Amino acid sequence: MGVSVYTPTQALKALEYKEIDIIQVPYNILDRRLDQCGFFQRTKKEGVTVFARSVLLQGLLTMNVNELPPQLQAAKPLLNDFENLCKKANATRLEAAISFVHAHEGIDFGIIGVNTLQQLNQILNIFKKKRNDRLIDQLANHFNHVDEKVINPTRWNK
Repeated sequence: MGVSVYTPTQALKALEYKEIDIIQVPYNILDRRLDQCGFFQRTKKEGVTVFARSVLLQGLLTMNVNELPPQLQAAKPLLNDFENLCKKANATRLEAAISFVHAHEGIDFGIIGVNTLQQLNQILNIFKKKRNDRLIDQLANHFNHVDEKVINPTRWNK
């Protein structure tokens, strides 16, 4: 049986039920709350399969920074930093976002929505490239604690 959760509290609570062997969680470069609460260590120890969704944070991680709607302006400095780190590493934001989640040892599967065949092919080609572990480390160190008003889409309109 599997469940989909939204918060670290819900994720940890789901681990209390031995019947649950799959948990779908939000996880991306900016939303790393589950790294900080010990969730992934417990899932591996207990044999729970983890699916990561929101890999692109509903498209925010690949959005044009100059076209952000008013309610997402708080994300602008973070996206600028993300873009700069990617440029220095000669990577696209899409590559970095997907590779970051794919590199996580605690995540078994990632879920990414696509609208076109071209987008699907673009994503599949990322897996054919050599992963830039240095960039992944830089991103992990740079984006440790991001405000929930940025990482939680349910709070974007508030």
